[in-house]
Amino acid sequence: MDKKQFTVEPIIWIHSQNKKGLNPVKIKLTYNRKTKYYPVQLDGKNVFLSQEQWDAINEKTVRKENKRIKEAIGSAEAKARETIQAITSNKRAFTFDRFEREFILNTSSKGFLRFFQDYLNEIKQEGRAGTYHTYNCALQAFIKFRNGTEIDPLDLTPDLLRNFENYLKREKPIRTKAGKTVIIKAGKTTVSIYMRALRAVYNYIAGKLPHLSDHYPFTTHQSDRTKYKIKSGSGSKGDALNIEQLRQFQSIEVIPSSPEWRAKLLWMFSFYCNGMNFNDIARLTYANVKKDSISYIRHKTKETERSEEVIEIPLSDSIREIIIELGNPNKHPSSFIFDILTKNLSPLQERKTINQKIKIVNKWLKKICEANELPPITTYWARHSYASLLKQAGHSVELIREMLGHSDIKTTESYLKRFDLSKKREANERLQLWMKKAG
Repeated sequence: MDKKQFTVEPIIWIHSQNKKGLNPVKIKLTYNRKTKYYPVQLDGKNVFLSQEQWDAINEKTVRKENKRIKEAIGSAEAKARETIQAITSNKRAFTFDRFEREFILNTSSKGFLRFFQDYLNEIKQEGRAGTYHTYNCALQAFIKFRNGTEIDPLDLTPDLLRNFENYLKREKPIRTKAGKTVIIKAGKTTVSIYMRALRAVYNYIAGKLPHLSDHYPFTTHQSDRTKYKIKSGSGSKGDALNIEQLRQFQSIEVIPSSPEWRAKLLWMFSFYCNGMNFNDIARLTYANVKKDSISYIRHKTKETERSEEVIEIPLSDSIREIIIELGNPNKHPSSFIFDILTKNLSPLQERKTINQKIKIVNKWLKKICEANELPPITTYWARHSYASLLKQAGHSVELIREMLGHSDIKTTESYLKRFDLSKKREANERLQLWMKKAG
């Protein structure tokens, strides 16, 4: 290595400031007249200083916090020189990409698992409880797959991703809280969700380590077979009741004020309200109820869509009756309509409370259906049943998209495909039954 080709020095970057008016401190690296700048970190955060602070830490004698900052800058400069020495040993050619990979990873002391945890912390701070729960499950699965060992983001190769997929699909014994051993394996939907989580985190890291973009392990177009392709899920959150089954469920008599009665009314409320998701039902307040409609923004899309689309549902007599039966007697605009959530819960507490309520409702729905020879429905069947019956009634996909609150018509088209399959299966079964009778 020709040391004369390199210059390494710490600088204060006067061309930008943070919200406090401070300038970032960076390591300036020049090689063959090309210069790049890399942030200096202390306690995992980029260092920002005023010009006066910068001048102070460059004095011969510094104390307390200034001493820590000066040591962090000196350490970053030393690591930059060590990184250059390491990547050019044995007469290997220097590239900024290789330097960035080694230097940024070394100075941040982070691999993929640490970056994943950082991403989770940001999601948690944003209050995205559902995403946090899903991504944390993906992280825990990946940690088990790696036996707890860290991994360089660059080593997240297509082959490693395929191995992780196979690991998820493999049957694994686990011990329950009751002490029993059960065999579990991930289904198509779980695998798809976990892989999308890994991709999101990889994109997050690539924003910090630009060299990763050149080694992107996920497919970006259909014809690319060298990269890892995330397969679509099975879409099996719930099936749909046909019109006869729906009428039967609607006519079932249950004891007023019993758990079965509450479960049935909540399910019917979801169906009447365009298949409203249980998360949104739980968060409805009387402020959402207008003179002749219910208007709300889907909780699922609040943090993910660029523009928040307000969904409006005509306020039918059936909806009014359920609100009267189950609604909170305190009709203040800020009061929740249904007795599911309480005020001042954190996003994670809200999610835990709603999930627990869904389990309870699903338990009573199952009992109702078993006693009346109906499929064991869940809360999600209301949304699927609503969409399916709209399609069978001949309504356009665009109208169904709007009624369900989907932002993209492709989502609705994919959503409805499985009902087409059910219809085809039913037709085939009827044909085969007719053939048996004819024979």
